[in-house]
Amino acid sequence: MVIPNEASSPHRYFLSDEPSSADPLDYDAFVHHTIFSSVHGNLVSQYKKSHIVGVIAQDWKTSSDFKVWEFSVRPNIVFEDGSAIDAKAIVRSMTRMAFLLRQRHSQDGTLSRLKGWNQLKNASQTFEGIHSKENKVLFKFVRPVEDFLEAVSFGQYGIVHPNMYEETSGEWKVKKRTISSSFYRLKDWTNDSLTIALRQDFLPKVRHQNPLEEVEFFWHRNQETPIHSDLLGGMENAEDLRQTHVYGGGTKSKILYARCDSWRNKTSVFHDIDSRRCLRSLFYQGLKAEGIEVTSSFFPKSIRGVTEPEKNPAQKINGHIDQKKIIATQAPESNPKTLSKDFGKSYNHALSMMANYAELDLEIVPPIQRDERQSGARTVDIEPRGTGLKIESPHRDIRFMFKSKEGIQLPDLDGQIEQELENESFDVQRVNELLWDQAIIWPIAHLGAGVWYKKDKYEFSQLNTSLPPIEFQWIGLKKE
Repeated sequence: MVIPNEASSPHRYFLSDEPSSADPLDYDAFVHHTIFSSVHGNLVSQYKKSHIVGVIAQDWKTSSDFKVWEFSVRPNIVFEDGSAIDAKAIVRSMTRMAFLLRQRHSQDGTLSRLKGWNQLKNASQTFEGIHSKENKVLFKFVRPVEDFLEAVSFGQYGIVHPNMYEETSGEWKVKKRTISSSFYRLKDWTNDSLTIALRQDFLPKVRHQNPLEEVEFFWHRNQETPIHSDLLGGMENAEDLRQTHVYGGGTKSKILYARCDSWRNKTSVFHDIDSRRCLRSLFYQGLKAEGIEVTSSFFPKSIRGVTEPEKNPAQKINGHIDQKKIIATQAPESNPKTLSKDFGKSYNHALSMMANYAELDLEIVPPIQRDERQSGARTVDIEPRGTGLKIESPHRDIRFMFKSKEGIQLPDLDGQIEQELENESFDVQRVNELLWDQAIIWPIAHLGAGVWYKKDKYEFSQLNTSLPPIEFQWIGLKKE
């Protein structure tokens, strides 16, 4: 009998969503973070435990005012196809992303602050904000960017091969193809699974010394239940995993909420602010009846200065609205269970109670897919959503949530939030209170999110588990 080699056999990772693109521009879908953060290399990484580590960059420095950053590129590192990852390739990749953000009028808070960003006309244009000098890459900003190291380690800024996109438009050529610039390469992508494989030639002394040779991601529940997978992302209180898996994760940085998508529609019951507040109160009553304690704070209260906004008294539903039916997307069934019970069923039941109390019909429909949301092909009145941020320094993430087209695009009813965000060190609690007052976003809960892994199999000591997603180069197998 042949005993399988644990290091070389694929390690199965269950995903709750199906991936659709290898393009870093599509990082608004968290599933793409999980897969491609180990395939597209960044200049630096904040996902190794205890410190920021250079990946493509070997060292860096900044000016005293944090407006100029200079990175020295590691010598002799290559893309999967053997072509050099040098300063010129990095400038091309970052210019492409800067142009695409400019084209989409997307304020990411990082590349949108580059000198000359507003004048970018195509993806191959030379401009003052990013340029190379020998094997160094320089970034010049119009405003200080003190946390640029943390920002540039985000997967959206992963370095991509120039053959993957059109030179002038920057458009990604084939959505399910890429050429690796990091520790893992894309090996296979089918309708049921996606596999990444370790690159033996890429910085073997930097990564874990007992690495996972292959990771196979799968997303169909009828194929295998999550509890049987080797690894999976999930919430800290997934009790049905504790017998077989160990949880690695950080603080309660995951935000669970409902979003009123039809608030701009004048014929919608969610257009009127008093109606939204009343429906929110009824929805919360339904969740509480299911045993779920809700919060009025969108941002986690572990952020300094954040408290629960004072709850507004519920108003009456506007009787002049002609709408008689609410269309809502269903919450996915929780497997593993979160919030100590099946949240999906509790959420849907709370919607039913809300509609019943308000004397409205309710139609629960399947979740909107990413391409449907982008194209506007299908819309609903309300849907469950989730996001997360960095607790220790939340300002960049919060600004990204509102101003970036690649983020969750939080709404701003009257411009007050945008005005507050113009302040470099804006008041997080002020934004929190405005979100609550506008009642378009209904906070539900804050959860710890991380990765569950099989007991006695994996070694996580090098991974920064407080920051999702994980980078597989910092995970290894336990030695017997």
